[in-house]
Amino acid sequence: MEDENNGIVFKEILRIIISQKWLALAIAVLITLVGTVALQYGYNPSQKEYITRFSLILPGNNNGSVHRYPDGNIFYYTDIIGLKTLQKIKNAADDGSFADIDVEYMADNGKISIDREFVSVGDSENSTSEAIYTLRVKASFFNGKEQAKKFIMSLANTPVLDIASMNIDYDVYLSLSESAIDYDKEINYLKSQMELLENYYSNLVNTYGGSFVVNGKILNSHAERVRAYLKSGTLDNLLSEARQKKYLKSEELKEVYNLELDTLRQEYEVAKAALDALLNVRNDASSGSSTIMVDSNVIREQAELVAKLDQQIKVLETYMSEGTVNTEFAQEIKTAYDKVSEFTKDYSEVSKGVYVAATSVKFEDANIVIEQGGYSFILLIILSLIVGVLVACVVSYFVGKAWLKRRAAIEAKKEKPTENPTE
Repeated sequence: MEDENNGIVFKEILRIIISQKWLALAIAVLITLVGTVALQYGYNPSQKEYITRFSLILPGNNNGSVHRYPDGNIFYYTDIIGLKTLQKIKNAADDGSFADIDVEYMADNGKISIDREFVSVGDSENSTSEAIYTLRVKASFFNGKEQAKKFIMSLANTPVLDIASMNIDYDVYLSLSESAIDYDKEINYLKSQMELLENYYSNLVNTYGGSFVVNGKILNSHAERVRAYLKSGTLDNLLSEARQKKYLKSEELKEVYNLELDTLRQEYEVAKAALDALLNVRNDASSGSSTIMVDSNVIREQAELVAKLDQQIKVLETYMSEGTVNTEFAQEIKTAYDKVSEFTKDYSEVSKGVYVAATSVKFEDANIVIEQGGYSFILLIILSLIVGVLVACVVSYFVGKAWLKRRAAIEAKKEKPTENPTE
């Protein structure tokens, strides 16, 4: 009997809800739509995060927490998510595609993180350790997956961008050569610059191999151009000519030489007097009139100093008397300077090309970023639909019940007999 009554009650409730079927349908549809949108753009972003896993290949050893770039700057892998880097990536987007990303809040409230782990690569006998980085950032900061993907890729490529923007000055001796007062110093500085470049190229070849291609040529080819210029003897010939023909960079140089001569002559006199004193002491000791012994090495060193000063004095005196300014030779020196400057500029470009080519980011997932957390869009629709149907049934029941009650009252009022006022 109780089951029968329950069945009657359920049928009555269902009848009331069906009586308001259009209201129920409208409420269910509305709640489903609003609920789905609210969960998708409200709840989901707060729970969902974008994740990417990647490995970094940097010039030299990159397994330490600290890496030194070729220009000497220090790189910590945690710098990738630092506020300075986030702001740089945001501002670097010329199209303003990152303008709406609140990087300050992201960095200050721990909404972005990066972790590192080491995994073994290769077989058991030849395995190596590779650093794998995992970068996570809350999805609520982005307007969609494409924006997140572009931003996260830029973050992961930070070391590549840093190396590409390096501006290393390899002009160690060029500026010294340019400011040298005479050809002897100027040419020797140019030679030192070329020898330095040769050493730089040797280091690159030893590290990356002579067949490493950069700017369309292998490293050995770039290095050989420098070696060939050194072997050509161009700078040595210029130095020999400048010395033999006593070329001066300018007539004013004679005034400088004159001052140097005064200083050298004074130094020579002092050194010569010291040498004579040492020789006298040695002679006295040999004859037995003195007990003081003088080391022969001391005498030899002092004699070499005297000879060196004497030679420098003679060279300057020759330049003072025979030195001339030759404009054609000055142009040859300028040509040599320009050539060395060109080699230096080439090396700067080649080395940067090598470092950029040797730096790369490898993402583990083909889609770059993956989404985690939150609910799928289909599940959000189902959840919203269930809630919408339940709410629609409850509202429709109470509205329908109120409507039936009101209609029953109206019908009861119609059926009640009218009282006769004359009675």
